[in-house]
Amino acid sequence: MGHQPVSRWAALGRGHPFFPHVAQPLSVCVFVRRADHDATRPARIHYRALHGKRAEKFTQLRAVGLDDDGWWDAHARGTRPFTPAALSGWEEYLGLDALLPWGSLGFTTNRSWVTSPHPSVLQRRWAGLCGEQDPEAKALLFKETGDRRLDARVTCLLRYLSGVLGLDGVTVHDLAAYAVAVAGHTAFTEQFAEELLTPGVRLPLTRDPDLWSEAVRVGRAFLWAATYGEQGDPLDAPTAGEERVDFPPGDPRQVRYVTPIGSAVPNTLAYDEESGTLHVGPGTFTGVPPEVWNYEVGGMRIVKKWFGYRTASPTIRKTSPLDDIHVISWPREWTEELIELLSVLRRLVALGPAQQALTTSIVDSPVVTLSDLTSAGVLPPHSRVTKARRRVVLDFDTPDEP
Repeated sequence: MGHQPVSRWAALGRGHPFFPHVAQPLSVCVFVRRADHDATRPARIHYRALHGKRAEKFTQLRAVGLDDDGWWDAHARGTRPFTPAALSGWEEYLGLDALLPWGSLGFTTNRSWVTSPHPSVLQRRWAGLCGEQDPEAKALLFKETGDRRLDARVTCLLRYLSGVLGLDGVTVHDLAAYAVAVAGHTAFTEQFAEELLTPGVRLPLTRDPDLWSEAVRVGRAFLWAATYGEQGDPLDAPTAGEERVDFPPGDPRQVRYVTPIGSAVPNTLAYDEESGTLHVGPGTFTGVPPEVWNYEVGGMRIVKKWFGYRTASPTIRKTSPLDDIHVISWPREWTEELIELLSVLRRLVALGPAQQALTTSIVDSPVVTLSDLTSAGVLPPHSRVTKARRRVVLDFDTPDEP
């Protein structure tokens, strides 16, 4: 520890013991400052996390020692979160926020030219934007803002990847498929659990053309299933009549609707793991593996969430008496939707092992690093450090004002 200030940072996680009804993760901090500290050097920050239920966290907290081996060193460079520094090379992977520099919550375009009641008008507008060669005029047509720009970064990255991989014309669709194949599965979050304690996902970009091509193939299959066949391609070319995401009769993976739900809107959902049967009120669906029932995204159980909006007592936040208006009978199309959803989840589960194997192979092979992209001019210098929204300077040697 030397003569530097030392901080101990313990993250209690969600639902921590002191505030059991608070959903946000909170922290306990211990700060130590010695009289002979060097004010010109940053403090050394240590981090540890406590997990489990209330009683388990209490037990862990009682056993914590300031000098035991359960602490991790936090980031030491730049303005970074108080989370563990990665030792796996994670910091050299490209961040998804650099790969996909624009995002939106819902349909928030903030420009009128992208909407019209007639498709021909939109086609003419789009042709006018794409056909403009002058960058300034094109930016004016697009209506560039601070958050929405005609960013050439991805175009440069695609050109760079085409050269590194020795492939002709790597497309943005290839890049999206690659990203979901490598990072869109639970094994990725498990492998990089410590690194992901620091906000922000990073993507290892392989230099191996075979690994790249296989990841794109698997990713397009993932997108095909996740978009119900609207985008991407199935893993194997479908035969006639098998273009749908649900499985055809006779396929052992087919979800079978055995017992009718009936006309009344059900209020219960249950699952029998031994028989692989999903119970929706009085209705039953067989051919549902445990992995499908337990499938979750960001901690949200998909099947339970789907049913929660459709149950007789929907699990929604009431904001108006209008929320009490609900269907009075179970629509037949909801049964069809559920069969499709269960089929999609089964396809995604089946892709998991291939995704895991790809991620392991890519991480163990040469990858494109941030330094590579910066040297090639794809990224601007010092792109790995995100500018803080507000800089806070603490000078403990300045006397308090009266």
